Amino acid sequence: MKLNLILIPVESPEKGADDLRAKLGAAFCGFFDGLTKSAYPMAGNEDSYSLPLDLVHRQLPGLRQLQGASKEKAEKNLITMAARLEDDPLRQEEVKKIIADDLGHQSGVVNQAIRVKRKTIRLKRRQEEAEQARKKCQTSRGGRGEFLVLPSEENTSFCETAGALYPLLLKKGNYYRQDRSVCTLHRVRENYVLIPMTPNQLRSRSEKLDVTLMRYAYINFVKKLVQSNMKHDEANVLLEAEEAEILPNVRGLVSYPVLTVKNDRPKIHLDGYDEYSEILVKPKQEMPVKPTISQAVDTLNELFKDYHFLAPSDKSRAMAMFLTTALTTGRVMQEEVPMFFIEADKSATGKGMLVDLMAAVFNLEISYVAKHEGRGAGGQDESFYAALARGNPLVLFDNWRGKLASEALEMFMTCRSGMVPIRLPFEKYRGVDPRYFTLTMTSNGCELTPDQANRTIFIRLRKQPEGYRFPEYPEGSLLEHVRANWKKYLAAVYAVGAEWINRGCERTNVSYNSFTGWARIMDWIVQEIFKLPPLLENMEEEKKRVTSPDMTFLRQLAIAVATRHKLGTVFKAGELSALAFEASIVIPGLRKAGDDDAAKKSVGMIMTRAFGENDTITADIYKVSRFVKQVERKDGKGGSFPSKMYVFELNSPATNTAETPPDATEVPVRPVDSAAPDSPVNPSKPHEQAVDEGTADKSEEESAD
Repeated sequence: MKLNLILIPVESPEKGADDLRAKLGAAFCGFFDGLTKSAYPMAGNEDSYSLPLDLVHRQLPGLRQLQGASKEKAEKNLITMAARLEDDPLRQEEVKKIIADDLGHQSGVVNQAIRVKRKTIRLKRRQEEAEQARKKCQTSRGGRGEFLVLPSEENTSFCETAGALYPLLLKKGNYYRQDRSVCTLHRVRENYVLIPMTPNQLRSRSEKLDVTLMRYAYINFVKKLVQSNMKHDEANVLLEAEEAEILPNVRGLVSYPVLTVKNDRPKIHLDGYDEYSEILVKPKQEMPVKPTISQAVDTLNELFKDYHFLAPSDKSRAMAMFLTTALTTGRVMQEEVPMFFIEADKSATGKGMLVDLMAAVFNLEISYVAKHEGRGAGGQDESFYAALARGNPLVLFDNWRGKLASEALEMFMTCRSGMVPIRLPFEKYRGVDPRYFTLTMTSNGCELTPDQANRTIFIRLRKQPEGYRFPEYPEGSLLEHVRANWKKYLAAVYAVGAEWINRGCERTNVSYNSFTGWARIMDWIVQEIFKLPPLLENMEEEKKRVTSPDMTFLRQLAIAVATRHKLGTVFKAGELSALAFEASIVIPGLRKAGDDDAAKKSVGMIMTRAFGENDTITADIYKVSRFVKQVERKDGKGGSFPSKMYVFELNSPATNTAETPPDATEVPVRPVDSAAPDSPVNPSKPHEQAVDEGTADKSEEESAD
């Protein structure tokens, strides 16, 4: 028997045969005859995977022409098909290609939609299985009410018990899941926390579910249900059961309203669990009246008005840091996010306060990563995991010095699977979503690996001049004012986020390593809404500097020179090494601290590598010049030898947009030895000078750079 499958084209005015007959009238017969001629011949050996895909390929011309609601319905059906094809990856890739190429969607968006749909399908299947298990394990027994049958060797499996237990926990409320860990919500003073459940806690809590715990047992060779307690090993297995997936998964617990989306429109979630963002908001919050977009921009600019940014683009990146937390927490933006590196030339510049302001706007605590040397127990990777485990979306590497090299951080920044496994001492592995966290770092001089620099956004600050008057508020400082009025500032942030959503989630075309999606969104917002410079301006030069130990050292040295009001002074390598010791600056390559000769040689080699064939180089806002002069010997043998000298100055305004640092008063170039006042050094041509620096001994000649 031959069977042909008649396909009604997706672009038809109606989808059913009866509806088409009513719509077309007398023309229906001719239309139907045409369909029979192009019918799909059934061979009889089609499977549930190949048949739907073959039918989709035959409908491709019509799919490309769909618009509006019809196109949206077709997209949803194809997403569902791809999600159900998870066991057949080759055909799943075919469906993905159709959605991306023929319906015009980005591959990343398609993959995310399929993951969400697959999760929904799995959850529904788990719920159905749990309901069947509940009916089997939970029945009525006289006047004793419902009971839960615990596992027994030959009568009840762990899956059946778990299938009945977790619907009870879900119904009871206050039970959640973080990846594979079952958690409960607790209030600790004024804060709420999610705490993983232990086997003993499950044993005691299962007795408070309004059911009687029973298990099958043989009494006088007769199988009976008898009341029993849950055993520790049973509780341990039940906590690992897949049936726990019916509990709501929590990416994070926050104490501020969350901006999310519903039906492609912005929505602010005020209380409880939000299914789309998987965020739990506790306690319930209220929001002020939404400001206009111009009011929101003015409100947020107020946060930065007293900051001295090195360049206007640094303000763009500071604004992007605040917006990132707003858009990632509620899954408005589902992109990988770089780390924010806040760097200053001096202490007390406001690096930490910038992060504190951000925490105040979002009414959250900061999870600090303590700096530890080494690996393993107590190492910096464990410290990083502990910060992630606290669940606060804002993580801070505070006042980091030296070289940042963390395998845990690199794995976190490059994760593309959706979850990063972390483990703390005496705890099992659990997963955290890297897109939930905003990583920040403050430093006056930190060296990054090239890979980490490519995953970092730099915000450069300068200290305000001495005597600068910071404004006072009724509450005190700006930080205290923001803490008292955090909802006003949060409403401004969300007004900007809502504006971006309502304007179609626009993007620019910039590229930034693995974070291009994030960069394009933020670049559009800071330019179009805040009228600020491009997000990535001056970024490449900064990355090159922070990845070079020599340039990092040179910048720290320039800051020390400026702080001591010695810009324009002529230095020798030995004097620079002494200055480094005085300022507690680590000299790269120096193995033994306190060895003056070794320090002098190390500084000389650093300068040789940093300058190369150049006579002038820049380090941040500073210009360093090198020239050679003849120095007389101190050993009495007469003669002279060439010695390299160095002068630190501020960059010219033509090449630097920053204002003069307050403590870096520019002075005329002068020799260190003021005994030669009649021989001034011309900073524009230092190599032509012959300043008398006195005589030098043989060790100076041998180690001079």
